[in-house]
Amino acid sequence: MWVCVSDDFDVKVLVRNIIKSATNRDVENLELDQLQQLLKQNLDGKRTLDETMQSGGRLENEEVIKAPNH
Repeated sequence: MWVCVSDDFDVKVLVRNIIKSATNRDVENLELDQLQQLLKQNLDGKRTLDETMQSGGRLENEEVIKAPNH
């Protein structure tokens, strides 16, 4: 899954849309902290784009996520 984020964005809307895309689940009534926890649960165990590229892995047929900037 790829997520494109503009310079001006709403975190709650962004997280909600990622969860909807990943799970096909309606999460309109959840608060930001609930959305963040649900997102974390859905991303646990997934490889990031950085991890995939560093290991020489291929992107085809792999579930990867873009690592957040720390």
